[in-house]
Amino acid sequence: MVTHRYEAAYCEQVGKLKKHENYCSFRPLVEKRGVQWKIVTTLMSESTNNASESSPSTGVSASALVPSGEQRFTWNFDHKLDGQKRVQFPANWRPQDPETKYMLVMMPHSHMQSEREFAYVMGLTRRQFEAMLERMDRQNLGNRQAGAVRRKLFHNTFELSVDPAGRLCLPPKMAAQTGLDKEAHFVGAGTHFEIWDPAIFEKCTKADDALAAEGYENMF
Repeated sequence: MVTHRYEAAYCEQVGKLKKHENYCSFRPLVEKRGVQWKIVTTLMSESTNNASESSPSTGVSASALVPSGEQRFTWNFDHKLDGQKRVQFPANWRPQDPETKYMLVMMPHSHMQSEREFAYVMGLTRRQFEAMLERMDRQNLGNRQAGAVRRKLFHNTFELSVDPAGRLCLPPKMAAQTGLDKEAHFVGAGTHFEIWDPAIFEKCTKADDALAAEGYENMF
């Protein structure tokens, strides 16, 4: 529940979410690698804590905050990657418009810092990505810091659509840097999706079990 202390801020955030369509589904927040990545990941998930709660005075629940008409990603799927790093996109998630573009961003995870810089790929619709950039502009970062964050973000982002065969054709470099070799584990995360190597996913989610359990208790 939202306490009295945070209620006003929560209601204000609800309005922002509806206006900017930047609702992010619940996911445990973990410390990310480096100051720049902390800024980027905060921009991506700044609404997570508020959106996962219900306000007794407003009656607004997390499900009501999902923008109308926005694509929602649920459940999980496993698919094989071929030698060219092509992988079937889950049929349940395939957009009706074949021209739909997704922004794929390589993301770090605190529990993989000692082994690799990036742990998985986050997929966002263009609308979600643009909303994130709007939030970045509102952060009032200094010119140098804003430039560094944008460089870090766009340097590790690739735009693509699902091909006629229903596949995502991952850039080989992206696949290599996130450990995607022969298998891909797709994870629905509400308004975005994630692509993991199964072994990396298991390692990171086990490390996050305590956070997830605490978060679930606060949700219901």
